[in-house]
Amino acid sequence: MDKPNTVDVDYEPVEGVYTLDEGSYRKHIKTVPALTCENCSKRDGVEGVKMMRCRGCWTTAFCSKECAKAYWPKHKVECLTLQKAMELEELGRNVYQSPFLLHYLRVLLIFRLGLLAKPAPYECQVETVHLHLYPLWEKHIPPLALGLYNIDAEKTPGSAIPGRLHIGINPREPPMRLSVGSKENMTRPRSGDTMALRLWRQARKEADAAGRKTNPVVLVAFGYDTDQICVAVEITKDAFQTARSGTPTTSGVLPPSVPAPPTPWTYESARGIINKFIEEDTEDTLKLRKNLRKCDQEYLQRIFLA
Repeated sequence: MDKPNTVDVDYEPVEGVYTLDEGSYRKHIKTVPALTCENCSKRDGVEGVKMMRCRGCWTTAFCSKECAKAYWPKHKVECLTLQKAMELEELGRNVYQSPFLLHYLRVLLIFRLGLLAKPAPYECQVETVHLHLYPLWEKHIPPLALGLYNIDAEKTPGSAIPGRLHIGINPREPPMRLSVGSKENMTRPRSGDTMALRLWRQARKEADAAGRKTNPVVLVAFGYDTDQICVAVEITKDAFQTARSGTPTTSGVLPPSVPAPPTPWTYESARGIINKFIEEDTEDTLKLRKNLRKCDQEYLQRIFLA
């Protein structure tokens, strides 16, 4: 309960990546001031009372550690759910904030969706990118896969296992295509649009206005456990160049620690580059390291014991 009554939501905008404003959880909670203690109803600033936000979810505030402890049984489920939503948004943003990872995410989408043969700038395609946390150290894999190690830090204090992000694509999960209507009216919002369609129309309109009408726009659904966030990613010419030639452009030059995959490349080649680059980020400059959750252990069990 030691976080101040303010929220930092500053992110550098990334050209060619689009989100709906109301889709940002951090932007949403910034508009909700924490003025009242959830437990005792004391108000911020009255008689010297200073509210502190819950250090897990940011949405709830308390005037003291005693109030936070007393209210925890009621707040626990909501808090843990909102923590997961914030972590997923942060992981997704940190992926596409990296020019290198964004470049190879675009290359992955080109191969996965067959865009070399059919660029389809005015089709709305949706690809699910599964996010998992993989143990930093190999020694943790066997006990996790066999269920011999409990990673639930809440039940077993000190048992948290650090991990790095791992990108996955399910080959048995085909991409989706959403109907956008006629080309003349496809950027105009409609009353029956889902949030995903609204996002695609917004992205397509902005890309067209910027003179990039031939660049496809793909909806990427980042999924972690049972949660998803959706962003629209414009597929740029430099990504097409890399996909066609296997020769990285400026934003995709492979460092010595990331070997080039054999040709011909596939979406698995691009996925391998992404995961190797994340693995080699030992200083966590990408901010893609977090402690594993139960869902990550279950993922390990599925892939190693299948």
